[in-house]
Amino acid sequence: MNQFIDKSPNTEVFSYRNKGYFARFLLVYSFVFKRSLTLIWHYKILKRFLSAEKIQRREEAIYSKLGLECKELFLNLGGVYIKLGQFLSNMGHLLPDYFISAFKDLQDRIPPHSFDEIKIRFFKETNQNIEEVFPEISKVPLAAASTAQVYTARLGDEKVVVKILYPGIETLVEKDLRTVLFVMKRINRYLVTFDYKQIHNEVKTIITREMDLSEEAKSIEKMAGYFASEPDYVFPTVYHDYTTPGILVTRFIEGVKISETRSIQARNAKKSRPLDLLVRAYILMVFQYRFFHADPHSGNLIYTTDGKLCFIDFGAVSEVNEITAVSLKKIISSAMSKDYYGVVEGMEEMGFFDKNVNKEKLEQIVKFALEKLERFVTNTDFFRNISIEQLNPEEAYIFLKGINSSLSDILKIARVPSNYVMLERTLGLIMGNIAILDPYRSVFDYAEDYFQTIAIGESGFVDKILSEEGKDLFTTSLLIPSELHKALLTLNRGRLVIQNKDVERQTDVMYVLGNQFLYALVGIASVHFGNYFLSFYNLYPSLFFYSIAGISGLSLLTSLIRSRSNKV
Repeated sequence: MNQFIDKSPNTEVFSYRNKGYFARFLLVYSFVFKRSLTLIWHYKILKRFLSAEKIQRREEAIYSKLGLECKELFLNLGGVYIKLGQFLSNMGHLLPDYFISAFKDLQDRIPPHSFDEIKIRFFKETNQNIEEVFPEISKVPLAAASTAQVYTARLGDEKVVVKILYPGIETLVEKDLRTVLFVMKRINRYLVTFDYKQIHNEVKTIITREMDLSEEAKSIEKMAGYFASEPDYVFPTVYHDYTTPGILVTRFIEGVKISETRSIQARNAKKSRPLDLLVRAYILMVFQYRFFHADPHSGNLIYTTDGKLCFIDFGAVSEVNEITAVSLKKIISSAMSKDYYGVVEGMEEMGFFDKNVNKEKLEQIVKFALEKLERFVTNTDFFRNISIEQLNPEEAYIFLKGINSSLSDILKIARVPSNYVMLERTLGLIMGNIAILDPYRSVFDYAEDYFQTIAIGESGFVDKILSEEGKDLFTTSLLIPSELHKALLTLNRGRLVIQNKDVERQTDVMYVLGNQFLYALVGIASVHFGNYFLSFYNLYPSLFFYSIAGISGLSLLTSLIRSRSNKV
């Protein structure tokens, strides 16, 4: 990794990081309010009177300016807001280049804190002078992140990376999270209803966990253990003797950021190997190991000189429980087979809504959304800088109105499943990396084969599907037309009742005959065992079996009489 950051600390940038909660809150709230008015004026009023060319020029100017203003705000506040900027910088598949280009610096070009500040934090953690522990440490940081600063040093002949938390970062993060919660509450109350508490709790968990670098060390070794048999992946070695909750020391990995590898310049060109490794790694993490790196922005992905992919910065990680893993598999495999009700069932099992919702209406919505997605992917040749017009939100509005529903109705029943924030954020970052390095392909082009071989092919999942849908039905579905298969799935789920009087009559006949056969079988067996015990003069066991034979014979006789009287 190279030195990507400014060499001198910017005291003006850090000024607001030392302000009180109220001053920071006012800065954020006034910023959001003013910029919202600008966007509303453009989209709701001014846009009606401009030509397409002028709209394009004006929007480019608005978003370019907004990107620079957001970057300045995030740098001034630090902490959580740096994380937000990093996330936005990887949304190249959805946001325009002239907006997100300003955020690229937030990956690892954040103005650094002074080395003297870092020395104070190191001494607080170890009661030692950092320059005595690491005599060859570079005083110019390798990278400045949202919560810590990174330096290169040497331990004997080994080049290492020393990561140290910023002084007072815990207090700063606490202020950020309180402000974010306030803003989310107001959005929930006045604009859009959503499960803001769940989302905030997950964000709080993510950020708070990054405040303990000893936990990050454990995560590195845990992931390295999972990938021990995978030769195309490498993870930094942890030096535990020098690691504390505020300090992490690992081996230096030679290579370049994934965003600096060769990007695909033409349609139908060979896939990007770094992207291929990235997507395969996440299929393994989520569906096989059920433990994933939750911050895959380009600054945390190193492509080594020998063609391997290295993950760094394990501050943000998460686990996937069995219910989530199985539900995700069901959602994706059902979507691939166009089993829309199966998608709804998977979403219900994952916790997106409760069991009392109208699943038939949700099935219509899922069908519309997936068909729209299929058309979009099929008709789109370039997946970078996708405009809102390409997504055509008006079409979704017309559809929801046609089924007597609305976006607000959907949001009222929606829930935020456990770990969903982490999963959604991770997927967004992966899609952003793909949009940058291979804009001619979608995430589906990279993920489909690995999902089939790793997720669906994983032992146990097919059996779960078979048990849910019926083994005979699943096998037969390979040989019958798709529409008939869907009808059989509907019947098997209890959503379709077929009435045929002749079939019902024959079923009654088979039921009666089955009972008569069982009575006869039990009677014959009981007589046999009665005779067996009587031959050994075991009176009581023989009487017991003769009694069973008598009851079975009486039941058989009664059934035969009823059959004749009912003309069955």
